[in-house]
Amino acid sequence: MRIIFSFLLVLTAFNEHAFAVADEEPTLPSQTIHSQLRIDVFAREPGSFTTRKVGVTPGTVNIPECTDRYFYLDGLNENNIEDYKKELHRLQICRIQLPVRMSDLQFRAYCESGLLSNVLALQIAWSNVSSSSSFVKAPVLRELSISGDTQQSLPSLDNLSSLEILNIGCPNLSSLPSLSKLSNLTELILIPCRKLETLPSLDSLTKLRVFELSNGSGLKSLPSFANLSSLERLVMSGINLSELPSLDKLPNLRYLVLAHISELTSVSVADSTKLATVILTGLPKLNDISKLSILRDLQTLMLRNCPNLSDIRPLAWLPNLIDISITESNKIRNFYPLAAAKKAKKLSISIPDNNLAFLQGMKELETLRLIRCPNLTDVNGLTKVKKLKKVGFEDCENITDADVAYLKKHLPNTIVYK
Repeated sequence: MRIIFSFLLVLTAFNEHAFAVADEEPTLPSQTIHSQLRIDVFAREPGSFTTRKVGVTPGTVNIPECTDRYFYLDGLNENNIEDYKKELHRLQICRIQLPVRMSDLQFRAYCESGLLSNVLALQIAWSNVSSSSSFVKAPVLRELSISGDTQQSLPSLDNLSSLEILNIGCPNLSSLPSLSKLSNLTELILIPCRKLETLPSLDSLTKLRVFELSNGSGLKSLPSFANLSSLERLVMSGINLSELPSLDKLPNLRYLVLAHISELTSVSVADSTKLATVILTGLPKLNDISKLSILRDLQTLMLRNCPNLSDIRPLAWLPNLIDISITESNKIRNFYPLAAAKKAKKLSISIPDNNLAFLQGMKELETLRLIRCPNLTDVNGLTKVKKLKKVGFEDCENITDADVAYLKKHLPNTIVYK
């Protein structure tokens, strides 16, 4: 189970595409703990993205049913390590956060004491643990989260061969240690790391399924993705590179986000991928999406704020599109390729004129959002899209209440709003 820490959580919403907590996420039963040491207890309740404090010892804490919980060892110091070590074992606590503003010497003392010997998930926040340290006596650690702008380097990760999830949110971090020994890593999250100039090799991460890199504006290059054969989800945002590593060797890639990459001009993927979702947003120089035409299994596509993109003809070769969003990309004039999206049920679009005829080819369309269409004045064509259940006009200044009333009359089973 993946732990989502409240102080590290980055919820990125791309327009209507937000990442949601799965309904079937497993829950932990309610629990009561009693301790004489200072321990802050945090829990994330079902359906929530963030954790909240549910109690603090000394004393008794009732922990509600939750999907994640962790224990902040607020009172831990060099003088009571053994007391906390015994308490973690007695309470069977395996998910902890070490004290904030922790010094390098304190970190070494905690590691060498064996405090982390049974810990599965560890958070380090607002500290400055140096690269001369290392994680020792943490043989079962599976999840590691490090955050805070005081952290400028990281200790060696070579001893963490069981690590599965690595989440780093350190904006002043200048370098990453080697990842070569993390052969069991399945998730690598780097958000934000704006002072990183390079990343270490990813070649040994053959089990990696999720890689998210955001606000890496200092990066001058990226390592090869050629060995990431298990990768399913790739998110890259806020980097200033004109070329990205080849995505041709990612046969299991299902979810791709490229956002706010100022110099990127084209997108290339292999025809062997299983890509179901592609989100391209905030790409001011993007002018070529021809390689997307091979993604016959693609179901969700977003093109947002791509002002230099004019040709969307490759979309005519994507027969399985269900959810399409093309907004704030003002050079696009010809939307007829979308008529080939016979299975599409949702469309969000910014159009420059009154030409809505292409919608008649979208026989299964149920939801239509017209966004920032200042020249749209004629809505008669919408009455020919018979399966519409909802039509919305957002920032369409020339659409009047009379237009809305007209559509409600001719599409009586459709919700119309502006």
